[in-house]
Amino acid sequence: MQPERAPGAERPLVVLAEDNADWRQLLATALELAGLRVVQVATGAELRDEVLRALRAGEPSGVPDLVLTDVRMPVLSGLAAVAAIREQSPGLPVIFITAFSDAWMRREAARYGALLLDKPVELRAVKRAVWAALAGLAQRR
Repeated sequence: MQPERAPGAERPLVVLAEDNADWRQLLATALELAGLRVVQVATGAELRDEVLRALRAGEPSGVPDLVLTDVRMPVLSGLAAVAAIREQSPGLPVIFITAFSDAWMRREAARYGALLLDKPVELRAVKRAVWAALAGLAQRR
């Protein structure tokens, strides 16, 4: 299910934003065991700042391949963080996770071209969604 990679290629980098520390660590561990590099942040503001910093630095190994974010977080929502990120990186794949899904949230996710996963979500479903989004990114490149 993982996209094919050239020998020696960097593992994909995911920026994971989740305010629940236990859930964030569980997700990060599952993604790392699946062969991904993960940067963890706890708020939407940290998400925005981390991704924009990486984009400004321009180091290919530090630029995220995907954002996986909770929607409702302190300081700045995942939606607001992604809106700021989209201004600098419109094609960056995004997956939202929320326990508060409704028709409006689904429309917002679609507006950003993002996938929306509903909590509770199984780890295997998250990994499958991440690899599918990364495969789609690879096909567009």
